[in-house]
Amino acid sequence: RDRAAALAEISAWKSRRFTASPPGPADAYQRALRSQGWLDFDDLLLAAWRLLQDHPAVLAELQSLYQGIFVDEYQDINPIQHALIRQLAGRDQGLTVIGDPNQAIYGFRGADPDCFTRFTTDFPGAEVLTLRDNYRSGPTILTASGQVMAGAGGGDLPDLTARILSPGRLTTHAAATDRAEAEYVVHHIERLVGGTSMFSQDTGRVDTAEEGQWGFGDIAVLYRLHHQARALATALERSGMPYAVTGPRSDDEDDAASAPGPSQPPEVAVDGDKISLMTLHAAKGLEFPVVFMVGCEEGLLPLRLAGLSADPDEERRLFYVGMTRARERLFLVRAERRVLYGKTCRQPVSRFVTAIEERLKEYE
Repeated sequence: RDRAAALAEISAWKSRRFTASPPGPADAYQRALRSQGWLDFDDLLLAAWRLLQDHPAVLAELQSLYQGIFVDEYQDINPIQHALIRQLAGRDQGLTVIGDPNQAIYGFRGADPDCFTRFTTDFPGAEVLTLRDNYRSGPTILTASGQVMAGAGGGDLPDLTARILSPGRLTTHAAATDRAEAEYVVHHIERLVGGTSMFSQDTGRVDTAEEGQWGFGDIAVLYRLHHQARALATALERSGMPYAVTGPRSDDEDDAASAPGPSQPPEVAVDGDKISLMTLHAAKGLEFPVVFMVGCEEGLLPLRLAGLSADPDEERRLFYVGMTRARERLFLVRAERRVLYGKTCRQPVSRFVTAIEERLKEYE
């Protein structure tokens, strides 16, 4: 743990506070690297920035080579990346960036959304173009997600307009326990795919108007911590429905990646024939017709547990990212009582759910 904490401090200094004197662990670590002639991953950017600072001729050569620069996902960059972009762009380069500050969720990796909000200050005269049309989520889902973000107080971003035909539906449910929460998810997936067994058909569990509209690959179940996947996987295995858990399986490794720290989110490979189980961080950039968000309660969303906590504003953006992965159906599900790491927790409904107007919610 001490080693991991030291590495996190070193990485943070290299990506965020690189112009200041290095703290003790970073100084000793850098001396050890230099003695071997080594660079670590963070050094690839830090050394490049210093090279361009100290050698104007090299910078001029690069600027003449790259006369147009485009940066995607600008809300996810960190200060050292921002500084490198400012060097390369200079005064005469054509620089275009695109991003969504509402989707800035990688603070644990060193990303700083202030780089996005400072853009017009750092690059005076920049023209700002706003993209308001949304082609992913139905109007109900989009309106609800906008209401969640309205509580952030983070500027004057424009409202988005849904440009798809499906109106979208938002369903909320409070289960008694985390096991009941998993059974609720499985039961609804059975209904959505039209039933997976003679039992579900004989008992009328799939007798709904939306029966059979979707396949397994159209459905994702999202959660804050990998630890939550256990009950879901058990329930899905019992049902016989195919599923895939994205990312590593070790709880210590998983939940370190889900909370602040140096770890990076897992690579995402969605299996088109299986239900996707993944963390909210891993879901960024993906979209599904149907999304279940489980653990919609205080303590998990926003995350605040013993030994695991995160910035509330970033947690709000993470909730928004999860909601906007859904195109047609979104389920916000919570447990009134759950077991986490051997302890029983009782937490109220998430503040992000209560921020949504009642007229937009369907209760079950």
